[in-house]
Amino acid sequence: APLTFRGSFESALDQVFDLYRPAEKRLYAEANRVQCLVSVTGRPVDR
Repeated sequence: APLTFRGSFESALDQVFDLYRPAEKRLYAEANRVQCLVSVTGRPVDR
């Protein structure tokens, strides 16, 4: 079944990556709206 996410760009990304939280190898994301860029890494992102 297709997934649907609602809210802002950042909120939708949070919802997507929340799905990966229980995974053995977590994914971390950081978004830059101005550059239309999403960075994904296996390490926590310093904010």
